Amino acid sequence: MFHRIIFTTLEYLYKQNAKKIDAIDIDGFLSKYKKQYEIFTGNKGINWLAQAIDIANLETFEYSCTRIKKFTLLRKLDENGFSIKELYDEENEEKINEFDKMKIDEITNHYSKKLNLIESSYVCVNEGTHISDGVDELIEELEKKPIMGYDCGINALNYYLFGLRKKYYLFSAGTGLGKTRIQALFSLILGYHYKISNVFISTELPKDEIQTMMLSYLSNISERKLLFNTLTSEERKRRDEAAQKLKESCIEIIYIPDFTLEKIEHTIKKYILSNKVEYVFFDYIKESISMIEGITKKVGKVDGWKALNLFSERLKMLTEKYKVGIMSATQINKDGNTSGSSAIPNAVDVWCKLRPATNKEIEKYGLTFDKTNEDEEITVIEVKKNRRGLKDFDVYLLSDLGKLFYKELVVVKGGNIIKVPIVKFDK
Repeated sequence: MFHRIIFTTLEYLYKQNAKKIDAIDIDGFLSKYKKQYEIFTGNKGINWLAQAIDIANLETFEYSCTRIKKFTLLRKLDENGFSIKELYDEENEEKINEFDKMKIDEITNHYSKKLNLIESSYVCVNEGTHISDGVDELIEELEKKPIMGYDCGINALNYYLFGLRKKYYLFSAGTGLGKTRIQALFSLILGYHYKISNVFISTELPKDEIQTMMLSYLSNISERKLLFNTLTSEERKRRDEAAQKLKESCIEIIYIPDFTLEKIEHTIKKYILSNKVEYVFFDYIKESISMIEGITKKVGKVDGWKALNLFSERLKMLTEKYKVGIMSATQINKDGNTSGSSAIPNAVDVWCKLRPATNKEIEKYGLTFDKTNEDEEITVIEVKKNRRGLKDFDVYLLSDLGKLFYKELVVVKGGNIIKVPIVKFDK
């Protein structure tokens, strides 16, 4: 615990752009935290750090750091039942010398290869069949249960996108136009109304900001009123009831402001395999220094847009491999394209853009809203890509982002209003 406290403090101070950190800096920082400071002083932390600084050798830092990581990896492998003597044996000098030359990736690859060999012993090579093979069973299955996901609360998306399915969805919008909020709504619909387990991975907003969005929706109270605490007694009751509903939901949340492709991929796998989530919401794909550095170490120097493309492709791969639904978002630049690369949507199943309606559109389609309510507006969802249905159509919604409220007003394709059949879901 003592060493972990020191390391965590060093990491925090470094991320706060501290150029040179000494024992006094660490002591001063930890003095604000009673329990951690007691452990630090109980272990004579300042003296320990002074000795560590004296014996530190910057020239061997990379070597020593890598060696610690390698032995930590060995310990974890041993704890999980892997035989580490294949790579490291204290009584075998030759193995020790070979281990010293190994990279961390070579250690993990050693065990991955063994698992792959085991898997290949029982996984058959896929053989082709006639196109009609299984078609009768498919028709029978469709008659029993049509290919539909879950009711997303917007009828046009239910009809043309088949609801919330286990596919890869991408929303693109400018700043402050509801990319995170529409994902929060869908997470709530699945996690509260349907009790479908899902995880919300946020890279920008801490947990409390996601919580207030969801409380607003469940209580039908403007988020602004919740934040200002200007509630009537009846609204307080609804707020408390909403909190209870949130406790009953099947939603987990994790905040990862500084992320890498590897960290996000491992996080998603963990929640799918260990927590059995069926849907993943990743608030949005953006460039991160850590992400680009991580990809560069694996595949060499890459441009930001290539890193974002690779990120999107990996999300699609996880969707297909684990049969889960994944939803994410991107920023839109001034040209109306996804920031970083217009190729990011190539990997997705469904791609939508979010934007406010223009005054010309509001007048043309006879749309009305309460202009005295600063949270109420007309939002447009432009469906740009839909692998298995209609695309290039616009859904005009009466929206109140402060309550995660969206009400379908009209659907337009090619400048013409189209009538969308009402979709009914089996509850």
